[in-house]
Amino acid sequence: MSTETDNFIVAEAQLAIEQARQAKAERIKTFGEPIQLLGKALALEIRDGSAWIAENTTVIRKLELESGKTLQLYKGHTGPVTSLTFCDRIPGSGDGEILISGSWDKSIKLWDTVTKELISSTPNAHADFVKSFHVFPSLRLLVSGSSDKIVRFWDISQPENTGPLRSVGSISAHTRPVECLDGQALSEHSAILYTGDTMGVIKVWDMQKDNGTPPRWTTTLKDTINHHRTRINELRYHQNGHLWTGRFAFSSLLLHRILCSPGFSLLRRNCPRPGWEITESR
Repeated sequence: MSTETDNFIVAEAQLAIEQARQAKAERIKTFGEPIQLLGKALALEIRDGSAWIAENTTVIRKLELESGKTLQLYKGHTGPVTSLTFCDRIPGSGDGEILISGSWDKSIKLWDTVTKELISSTPNAHADFVKSFHVFPSLRLLVSGSSDKIVRFWDISQPENTGPLRSVGSISAHTRPVECLDGQALSEHSAILYTGDTMGVIKVWDMQKDNGTPPRWTTTLKDTINHHRTRINELRYHQNGHLWTGRFAFSSLLLHRILCSPGFSLLRRNCPRPGWEITESR
């Protein structure tokens, strides 16, 4: 049997994929001067000229984008850090001074970005890896998604409290790990939440705050969207009523534009970017 790959019969589709990979490698090898990290970046937030990077080395790195210099390392997790977000120290101020991190160690930690100190840790926030966050600033509410397929709600009305976060609700409707979250507050007592999992399923939730002591958040499933066939990497809701979702397939980013309403129909649009697909539903 020949071991010369040139003698093998290769499908045209496979040849096209390989040629595209080679062309991409040639095209990007001269792009800028990439910043080299010791570990792999698992999540990224950009704020005020700095990159906040969740690394598989168990640290959070604050890095100056202009110089590539590491400004601060936040250490405390015992597993790869997978999720990052920010919330305000003073409600409604937009100061974003509290850093929130989630990890393979199943914990959620809050950090003071001014003093650079750990504020609090919530161990076993989930039964498996913490994978995603969304903050509703006006509701003082943190939402987390996990490999345990659960979505949990956390009270962050007092982010400088040194005790564990208080759970104020949960969702257990997904059958696969919850990969991404987004949403919009509608009032002081209501919101809409989008949850996406690794099977490509998006669920749309109506959230309501009850009058209990302490109050909790309840949810009602409004819609399930099954446009994707594989994992969704990003969800982004825009106030014009559109939900943009992204996933990677064969190194191409596919974007889906979704307007949720009963009896939607799927409309396809040509996109000027090669390898991108845009769809709209009404």
